[in-house]
Amino acid sequence: QLGALRPGDLIRTTDAAGIEREWRVYDVHQIPKRDYAARAVPLLFDDSRGPELALVTCSGAVSGGEYSDNTIVRARPE
Repeated sequence: QLGALRPGDLIRTTDAAGIEREWRVYDVHQIPKRDYAARAVPLLFDDSRGPELALVTCSGAVSGGEYSDNTIVRARPE
């Protein structure tokens, strides 16, 4: 589960060509949706130092069918 990931955890992915990669989580943020543009966009589109994996999902409390937050997990290749 994405929301349970913590810095140091390992993520394995497989691309369309069947190539497997391992990524090490280095950053996890839970951001209120009202702050998404100001806080999440810089995290996702900053000047990274090479390849990164960014995973984003809805999180937090649900009210009226809407989640209150987004969780962002960032990882670098192993």
